[in-house]
Amino acid sequence: MADALDAPVRQVANPHYFVATGAGLLAFQRLGLLDFDDIASRVAVRREYQPDPAHRALYDDLATQFVRAFERTRPLFRALNDEDAHR
Repeated sequence: MADALDAPVRQVANPHYFVATGAGLLAFQRLGLLDFDDIASRVAVRREYQPDPAHRALYDDLATQFVRAFERTRPLFRALNDEDAHR
C-alpha cells in the first residue's frame, strides 16, 4: 500500500476497536479537549511501511493504465446508468 500511495503507511497496534477510538479522539478534538495535531501521538503504531522508490515507475504506469481504462469505459457506464434508456 505504501508503494501504491507513495507515502508511509502506519499499521495501528490494536485495530479491533480503531473506528471507535478514532471517533472518540475526534470527539475530544471537537469538544476542545484535544488538539487535532495531538491525535497521532495517542495512537499506538505497530509498524510503519515506507514506499520503495524502486516500485514508483510501476505504480505510475498502472495508474496511467487505470485512467485510460476509466476514460474508455465511461460511455458504457453512463449508458448503463441512464434511467431514461431503461423505461
